[in-house]
Amino acid sequence: MSRRQDRQQEKELFRPLVLLLHRQNPSWTAPDVADFFEQSGNPPNLNRRAVVNKIHHIVARGIVCERNKSGRPRTTTTTSYRNLLDSDEIV
Repeated sequence: MSRRQDRQQEKELFRPLVLLLHRQNPSWTAPDVADFFEQSGNPPNLNRRAVVNKIHHIVARGIVCERNKSGRPRTTTTTSYRNLLDSDEIV
């Protein structure tokens, strides 16, 4: 697996775990959940403030799925798109 795939998998596993911890311990705040992760055997590779912010946003959203991000759409000049255009020979 590449580093990018590893990070994506870590993100996908982190969200449900945060929501599960929060549902099991509703009185816990984001810093309390961050404390739990820091004391675990495999703490997140982020500074504390970043972990607290990430946990806060996950709990506020309340679902596992990542939200759509705004921003510039993907370019259409990818190799696969150019090959598609070349094979169809649109004139």
